[in-house]
Amino acid sequence: MPWRTVPFGYCIRDGKVAVEEGEAAKLKKAFENYIGGMSYRQTAESAGLGFTHARMKRMMQDRRYLGDETFPAIIAPALLEAAEQERQARAERMGRTHLKHKEWSSAVGLHFCMGKPAQTSEDPFEQAAYVYEAIEREK
Repeated sequence: MPWRTVPFGYCIRDGKVAVEEGEAAKLKKAFENYIGGMSYRQTAESAGLGFTHARMKRMMQDRRYLGDETFPAIIAPALLEAAEQERQARAERMGRTHLKHKEWSSAVGLHFCMGKPAQTSEDPFEQAAYVYEAIEREK
């Protein structure tokens, strides 16, 4: 795949960013298929795109497709919002929300202070072993 200077669905025409109609049609189809229940990978394949799961996810979250001062609109706000709501609903069904990470705790203290080591060595591995041993003694 050639290196791109603009997002998929756009091209440079007469020095300005313009919609590449063929790519834009595939992009719209991908959004509709994802909202219809397909996975990111299935969405890419059915729309004739050879993109990975990760690339499709990034594209479906790219707000430039709504249009701004640089990029003309390709996707309606309702379509982008529907895709984001579908993504969030799937994440919740699969238990892949980040809320569960707030429950994590560390059994080991993560902060400590240590004075200058009493012993030094020219060998960095010996010095590291000494310092780690000193940390263990402090626990």
